[in-house]
Amino acid sequence: MLDQEIRLLLEFYICDCLGYGPKDLCGWWSDGVIHLEITSPSSDQFKLIGVTWIDSHGVTPFEIDIDLDPADDHCFARTVFRIGKRDGQGRPALCSQDLALSRILEGRPTQDKDWAMAVELAKPAE
Repeated sequence: MLDQEIRLLLEFYICDCLGYGPKDLCGWWSDGVIHLEITSPSSDQFKLIGVTWIDSHGVTPFEIDIDLDPADDHCFARTVFRIGKRDGQGRPALCSQDLALSRILEGRPTQDKDWAMAVELAKPAE
């Protein structure tokens, strides 16, 4: 049940983030998170890795790194949101929905510059 709630919240989060992305992603929206893995490298860090539908056109991988602020439980210290792969011309590209989820995740970019969109948000300095 909690997994479903997290997936639904992520669907809306992804849609909101895409609206601020590059123009070539403005037509994208998440139509549901179909796979989600959550790991916690430390007590103040989480990594969310998943696959989301983009409209009915295909699927794409995403990652979200979350660093919590142990001194302030109302704010994240930092988040990094990454979504989508690029084709040979550097344009955002979707994966076929027939591709195994494990292959989509294995083939996801390893550097921020290779994602269709990568954005880091940090807590403002005080």
